[in-house]
Amino acid sequence: MHTTSSIRNTILISEVPQEILNRLISYLHNDGESGWRALVYHLQQRDHLFSEDEINSFKTIHAPTLVIEGLKKRNKTVDYLLSFLHLLPCRCAAERFANDLWMLEKSQQKFMSTPMPECSKFSSVGPSYIPNGYSTHAQSNHVFDQTMFSSLNNLNKPSKPYISIIKQPTPQSVKMRDDLMLVCKAEGEPVPVHFQWYKDGCMLPNQNNHVLMIGEMLQEHQGFYYCHLMLRTSPAVEKRTDEVFVSVVLEPSVTPFFATNKLALLIANEHYAHNPRLPATSHDIRALTKIFQEDLGFKTLSFTNLNFTNMMFAFDLFNDLVSSGCYCVFYFGGHGYENDGKCFLVPIDAPPDYQNNDCVPAQSELENMKRRGDPNLMLILLDICRKRNPMNSSSHQSYGSSFADKVVFAYATTESAEAYERYGEKHGIFVDSLRKHLTTPIRVNHMLSDVQDEIKKSDVQISEVKSTLSENRCLTDKIQLDDVKAIKAYKEVDRIWSSLHFTPLPVLLKFEACDAEVTITFTNILTNAVNISVNVIKCGKAVECKPFICTNYFGDLVVSHCSSEFEPQSCQVSNLEHLQEHLPVTVGLRYKFPSEEQWHPLRYTYSIRLPFIKEWNDAKRKRS
Repeated sequence: MHTTSSIRNTILISEVPQEILNRLISYLHNDGESGWRALVYHLQQRDHLFSEDEINSFKTIHAPTLVIEGLKKRNKTVDYLLSFLHLLPCRCAAERFANDLWMLEKSQQKFMSTPMPECSKFSSVGPSYIPNGYSTHAQSNHVFDQTMFSSLNNLNKPSKPYISIIKQPTPQSVKMRDDLMLVCKAEGEPVPVHFQWYKDGCMLPNQNNHVLMIGEMLQEHQGFYYCHLMLRTSPAVEKRTDEVFVSVVLEPSVTPFFATNKLALLIANEHYAHNPRLPATSHDIRALTKIFQEDLGFKTLSFTNLNFTNMMFAFDLFNDLVSSGCYCVFYFGGHGYENDGKCFLVPIDAPPDYQNNDCVPAQSELENMKRRGDPNLMLILLDICRKRNPMNSSSHQSYGSSFADKVVFAYATTESAEAYERYGEKHGIFVDSLRKHLTTPIRVNHMLSDVQDEIKKSDVQISEVKSTLSENRCLTDKIQLDDVKAIKAYKEVDRIWSSLHFTPLPVLLKFEACDAEVTITFTNILTNAVNISVNVIKCGKAVECKPFICTNYFGDLVVSHCSSEFEPQSCQVSNLEHLQEHLPVTVGLRYKFPSEEQWHPLRYTYSIRLPFIKEWNDAKRKRS
């Protein structure tokens, strides 16, 4: 009799049951091309095992089978093969093959007439066995024979394929830029389990290991994860793990509080039809949106240049997303005023002598939001003037407020005072201070105190904060979902938000006159706006070509943030809510041939479908 290592040193690959070899072949397939290719690479590096013709034959889908057959023909041993399998980038094949062999060796005791000595009962070998060497020395009295292997082929064979989940992934809260690791352990018969991870119902490319690793987590990685398990049998056997929520936090929370969701409605009005323009507001909303989305993990609805009807509809749309236990933020930047303690927000279509009926009553809409959703925190940021509007002939009638608790108001300025933009500065005074402190992981009231101190330095205006928040809640608090109702609400918000912010894939334009190719790329920061950029892929026959966006072809839409004043290669197009169907994008191209100095102009109009347009119009029709 022989110990385990001596058995593996002497047993030939050709003597291993075909069933086990087929499993090994499937392991090499499941590991992708890197599995069998790396095996051949190491075999050639050390032993120059295969001829050039054989290597060429490995280019077919049967490559793993051909590799194993080549080893069999050369009378290579199991130990020889294992020594190379352990060199592969993924050691799954080595470990699983060793496990199969270990089970085979263990089961052989039932067929042996003489008990094996204690040293060969394999108690210290198991699936993690690492081969001792590369000996091909054969011994005539090894315990494996073909008759025994034939008997083992049907040993403990399951009646049908199955998957058993041994370890489920668990919910996690990960600090931003830290690594995430989710683990799923499963076993299956008669072939190995194939793993595929999903996030929010979408397959994650190249994540087909039992361990999901994501480095440097960002807010975009927050969501629901699960692993889909499959046996590639006929028919296939499939299973999925529990779906778990992974939250991403900027800093570890200094409080025991959490949110069931984090939502923000941001509106900035710049281009007024009958009132002065406010240039800083478009920069302010873009800066705030990025902070709330990327740093604080909020789902944002961010709108620019809304008229009265669309402002009211934006509130309705946002109210549908608010649910119990969430954190809500509302920001408005634009013209406004305060009469009798009530603030009014001026839409872009308000007349020059606007009155209460022309404007949106802020407190009324926000109280409605709180009644409908019952959030655990409401932060209201009003970047408006608070001077009284003399155009109103009668005083606004005040009524009891429903803001009993959990609400914080932050005003850009004090009562009866104006809010300012500084000439030549990109941001308004209020937002310039906010963006420096919003991500501080302290109680909201205390964070806003720091904002007030910052604004005082301007010597222009003084901010005011009013609060009924009695709990130590922070904007950096994590999202935690503890019941089915909260999970359902979160998923519905995620579905609606994703449909409103979906951006199309890049479009390739071909200009046949010069054989040039140009791509149009779309991104978005704001909800009712899209950023468009054009880039040259190739100039073709032309010696030089310059693509640009024809900004004068967008009709009533607002074009801003252009890369240049003349023939820009990128810009932002907003007020998409005015469209009924598609967004037409006209791209110009100026080019010249090698032998010419003259530039030739071309234009091409591409009609792009933006899901926001349909979602917005469908939602408005449902309410009308």
